[in-house]
Amino acid sequence: MKNELLGKDVWALSDGEDVVLYNPICRRWYFTDLTGLELYRIKLSDRGYEGEYDDVLTREEIDDFIGDVDIVLNQPLERVPIRRGSTINITNGCNLRCLHCRPDSHIGAANLRTATIDQFLSNERRLGSGSLTVTGGEPLLVWKSTKHALGTAQKMGMDLGLLTNGTLVTGEIADFLAKNGVRVQVSLDSVDPVTFRRMRGCDVQRVIDGIRMLKRKGIYVSVSYSLCRLTHESANDVIFFCLEEKIDSFHIAMMEKGGRADNNWNMLYLGDEEIIAFHDRLLDRYFSGLREKLPIDDYEMMMGQVMRPPSTSHCNCMCGVAALHEDGEVYGCTNLCGQERFSLGKVSDAEALLSTQRQKYATLPTVDDIAGCRDCTMRWLCLGGCRDRVMLSHGGEICHPDPNCRVLKWLFERMLIETARVVEKE
Repeated sequence: MKNELLGKDVWALSDGEDVVLYNPICRRWYFTDLTGLELYRIKLSDRGYEGEYDDVLTREEIDDFIGDVDIVLNQPLERVPIRRGSTINITNGCNLRCLHCRPDSHIGAANLRTATIDQFLSNERRLGSGSLTVTGGEPLLVWKSTKHALGTAQKMGMDLGLLTNGTLVTGEIADFLAKNGVRVQVSLDSVDPVTFRRMRGCDVQRVIDGIRMLKRKGIYVSVSYSLCRLTHESANDVIFFCLEEKIDSFHIAMMEKGGRADNNWNMLYLGDEEIIAFHDRLLDRYFSGLREKLPIDDYEMMMGQVMRPPSTSHCNCMCGVAALHEDGEVYGCTNLCGQERFSLGKVSDAEALLSTQRQKYATLPTVDDIAGCRDCTMRWLCLGGCRDRVMLSHGGEICHPDPNCRVLKWLFERMLIETARVVEKE
């Protein structure tokens, strides 16, 4: 892929014969080809066409094309409302000892009080939250609390999600999840018994059995695959399993330095070039037929951002996300849960909590404030990446580029081209 500046606020991203002209200020793009690129380049240079395209296009057609591009690229920014979502990190306890997560986790699990859950959900619904995801630790360890949270949110009309390792699924649990329309994400990094046991310390068959039970009940199941040194060669086998079992979608989880994977970072991390090479291979396959059979949530989210670019200038941390932790504290993002310096306050004081959240939101740097972002051509899609990932990586400091900056820029460039191709075909 080649990225070049054509003129003030207009860039061209080309891949083979395909070209996307885009304006990162207005967050607009236009799909064309190499001929269109050259025509627009000539237009910006004011040197005239001098009859060189007379055998291909009439002057009227050229003028219409240039006019269309100018109209599209200079349309005012559309305001896209932020969709608020809520998370309950219902326990730190877990029955597994995953290398990339909490290898020292314990089976004994604290329980959030029912009143705390109810207060949090009431606050969030009042603020416009439309969804609840229950995670952990392992939320099925505290099924009574998890069931209450999901049931209460369902009565409030919220969309429901559950993140689990899949080893504790029972018929009773599956029946409840099916009845209440809960979408379930199950962690599966490899179907090879040796690799899986090394990664998560248990028999992979237990997870496979849990997934199959959920699918038999007609539940929407997404498989979450953690990309790291131990698992990066397992992706094709996991995808094949997903296709065989008719899994509904696939999610790629990234390791985060400073987060749960920090203790084993040196053993697990992949370099930028390795991660880009992984996505390059998978994207080739994805847009050659895999997409119709197994949506990859991360890629679909990026495509959605290209088709309808966000109107904010930073991620949803502190504004579109609120996470309740088992300690009764509320955090601005799920990944910050349990780290005291990132707490917004106790759920019991709703007004103080909202005030703190608004104050912290107002201090979030935009892509224009971050030295590594303000000149980036993909800042209008990336939005500076993930602020909680930055805070975890820089000891709480926030005004730095995302540690995965290079990977994100490459991904959004690739997604801009691929999304334009998909839209053109449709």
